[in-house]
Amino acid sequence: MEVLVKKVKRGNKKAFSKLIKEVEIDGYKVAYSYLHNEADSKDALCCAVEKAYINIKNLKDNSMFKNWFLKIVINECKMIIRKNNIINVVPIESIINTKELNENNIDEKIDIEKALLVLDENYKELVIMKYYMGYSFKEIGELYNIPESTVKTRVYSALKKLKSELSIKEGCSC
Repeated sequence: MEVLVKKVKRGNKKAFSKLIKEVEIDGYKVAYSYLHNEADSKDALCCAVEKAYINIKNLKDNSMFKNWFLKIVINECKMIIRKNNIINVVPIESIINTKELNENNIDEKIDIEKALLVLDENYKELVIMKYYMGYSFKEIGELYNIPESTVKTRVYSALKKLKSELSIKEGCSC
């Protein structure tokens, strides 16, 4: 990827196209986890691609292209959310394999969905990126410009809250 970044910085448009092909799926996943709408996610991704092309000369560490690009995607998503006054609700289908959630365990799906709603938005994003999108603590920290240890603390706090929330629901006779 670093070689492609160098080529792009020298003006090679085909190299930029190849570079984007390597990160577009992750970019779309991040956008969709924020926006929960295909059209808005594609718009955010397109704007991010344009900004990346214009500003790639400002990238200091070529090995950090993917993280840099995903930050641009996140910022585009936040702009779309502000512009459209979107309330960010995570549909459980977007983060959990729906094949695993059939009619036999629909109650579990509802419980997880309600438990996720209890989490602070920032904590929810970290849990989704770690456990449903497969990012490492280090990668998440780089994306959000926070130390890896802070990411771990926040994720484990969120999991503790989820566990507590799910335990309460399990004991409830509602």
